[in-house]
Formats: sequence, structure tokens, C-alpha cells
Amino acid sequence: MNKEHDILEQAAKAFSEGPIPSGPPEDLIRQTLDKIEKEQTTIPLLERILKMKSLPKIAVAAIIIVALSAVLLFPTGPGSFALADVYEIVQQAPAFVYKMSMTMNGTMTGSTPPQNMEMEGTITVSKEYGMIMENTMHMIDQNTTMTQNIYILSAEKKMIQIMPNEKKYITMAFTEDLLQKMKEQNNDPREMIKKILKSEYTDLGISEIDGVKVQGFQTTDPAYAGVMCDDINATIWVDVKTGLPYRSEFSMKIGETLEMQGEMYDYEWNTIVQADDFVPVIPEDYTSMGNVELPKMDETSAIDGLRFHAELVGSYPEKIDMANLMQAMSKIRESETEAAIEFKKQMELAKTEEDTVQAMMQQMAPLQSLSMFYANLVQEKKDVAYFGSQVTPDDSDAVLMRWKVEGTTYKVIFGDLTIAEMEYEKLKDIEPQPKTEPSQP
Repeated sequence: MNKEHDILEQAAKAFSEGPIPSGPPEDLIRQTLDKIEKEQTTIPLLERILKMKSLPKIAVAAIIIVALSAVLLFPTGPGSFALADVYEIVQQAPAFVYKMSMTMNGTMTGSTPPQNMEMEGTITVSKEYGMIMENTMHMIDQNTTMTQNIYILSAEKKMIQIMPNEKKYITMAFTEDLLQKMKEQNNDPREMIKKILKSEYTDLGISEIDGVKVQGFQTTDPAYAGVMCDDINATIWVDVKTGLPYRSEFSMKIGETLEMQGEMYDYEWNTIVQADDFVPVIPEDYTSMGNVELPKMDETSAIDGLRFHAELVGSYPEKIDMANLMQAMSKIRESETEAAIEFKKQMELAKTEEDTVQAMMQQMAPLQSLSMFYANLVQEKKDVAYFGSQVTPDDSDAVLMRWKVEGTTYKVIFGDLTIAEMEYEKLKDIEPQPKTEPSQP
């Protein structure tokens, strides 16, 4: 390698780290020369310089500086930001506000009335205090409109949902895992970017929206939404001047009968908020619907969900996305197992709406935990597989569910709901071998 090539490689590295030298041309060149003696890298865009005749060292440095300046000031790639850089910029905002609109068409289970709905909302996010969601929902089929104000209070680990139309409110306690899920479900841009980064995504390059130059990032990776959604398409558009999200869009299909789409816009970054803003205002004439502890999202709770379904219905669920698990309610009504009879008795004992809500959420919590645990494994790309369509409670030694822990080590839930760790080489010889792919929700 010739002398000029050495200088070329080292100068490129010098410009990739630390501040760009400033000052008179002589100082600019000398500062660069001070760094290039210690650095090594390559920059193919400047290889044409090698075709030039041999030049004094200081002259080569001057040419490199001019060329590198052009590269830095006028990017040749499709966009100006890496998505990881956008995530870091967003994380610096102590508080922000954005608006969301969403439509939902269809039904969750196929056996319930249509749930066609339009929703608009304003979401305030504070790293210190939590979230406030002010939503208005138009139930198209019922020709009704309702509002709800939701406070997610990080320090107290609770959520308060206020329903002005009904003059009621409900308080729910949650874990850190569920707080994370709530952020994701409300399309918090921080969580949206994080999920896209963990998924396969495409840099859409530079476009223009409402006269603003933006860079787009899009994913259609099912891992973005986990097992609860199919046909996912999520896009985030970033203002190339600030590196902050300008607009976001998503569409998804849940099960066979429910479709959702929405957009987030009118972002206001570095909004000033105070602690008092996150104190729920509940009029004295509002009625409490009780305190509910939201389900956990861990392997123990997932096993409880599998056991709950098996005891009530006599089998494991074929699929464990929430849409399919909701259909378990119709199976429970028809089931005559001892557990199902007791379940129905407890529901009949509910005399008030508050009692009904409490009983329903308490009884369904294990299935919610199971669904959310599986969805999280999918999003984390833990090579998870579930074989509920092939394994019954009587198949004690069969692999019911498995996921990667680290390296080639997997955790396995067997048909008798015991759990163990196994190496992949041993696991692949004993898990069910379907004709096509493992049963995926």
C-alpha cells in the first residue's frame, strides 16, 4: 500500500471520530494531520484520489479534507439518520404530546357483535410522571360516542380509567412489564422505534409530508406486534432537521375478523409538564368500579394460564393469541368440567356491574398473562414455538411450548406443565414434528 493510500485511510478515520477541526485552512490541515498518524480505516468514495500523481503529504491532506467535507455535508445514502440515532434523540425528551386517530373494523372473536369504531386521542408522556390519554370513541354500529381519560402513574404503578359518560372509574395496579405494554399499545414513539429496531425494517429514504422533509422507516415483520396481530405494517417518519418523529402510521389484522389502522401526528417535543397535571380529577358523584390487579407477564403466570384453560375446557388452547383465547369464553359456557361449573357459579353471584367487572378480570387474568408472555417472546425473537394443537394434558412428556434462553439453551414447558432447560440438539429430537410449521398463533 502506498503512502498516499495510508494517509487517505487514516484521514477518513480521523473525520469519523471527534469534532471536525475548525479555523484557518493551515490549522485545519495541521489538526487533521495530527490525528491521521494514529487512525486507520477505509473510505471507498475517495479511492479515486489514489490515481493522482504523488503529492506532498500536506497537499494530499488538503484534498482529503475537501472531499470528506462534501461527504459529510451532502449524504449520499437514502437518509440522514440511522433509526438507532433517532431513538437516542427521542430518549432525551423529558415530556412530549402527540395526537392519535384510529379505526377498528370487525369483531374480536367472530361470534360477537361488530365493534366498528373510530377513535381520536391526545396523549401526554412524561419520563418522570407517566402518561395521560384523553380519548373519544365513536361506536359506529351502536351510534354512540363515549370519552375516557386514562392516567398511567409510573411511581404508583397504577392506572386510573375515568369514564365521564357513565360517571364511573376503575383503578388498576400493574407491573413494570405491563407498563411497557401499555406504552406500546398506545404507540408511544419511543416504544415504536424500539420495536422497529428489533424487527426487520426498511429505510424508505427521504420524502416530504406537508412541506416537511422526512425520512421513513417501515416494518412488516410480525415480530413487531407479536402474536396478537397479523399483516402488520408500521411506518415512522422522522423530521430530517431534528431527528424527531414527525408522523407515524400503522395497520394490522387481529385474527380473521378484526382490522385496525391508525396514525400519530402533531408531535410536540420537550413540552413542559408538572406533577399536578398527573393528578386524576374525579368528581364526587362518580362511582368506583373497584381496584383490579392487572395480570403478570412471566413464565409462572403463563403456566397458570395453560392450567386454567385445561381445567375449564379439558384441553390446552390451540393457539394463544388474545383473539383465540377470547373464544375460550364460549367453550367455558358449554363445558361441564368441575372448574367450569365453579367459574359460571362465580359469575352468576355477581350482583352489580362492579362485581361483574371484578370477577371477569380476575378469572380471565391467567389467559391474558399467557397471551402477553407469548407475544413478548415473539417480539424478542426468542425462537418460540407452541404445540397446543398437538399436545394434551395427558401427554406429560411432550413439548408443549419452548423458547430460547441464551445461546443454544431453551426453556421447555411439557404437557404436564413442568418446566426445564434443554440444549437445542436434544430438544429438536423430542418436540412435535408437524407436517408444516409449528402451531403459531
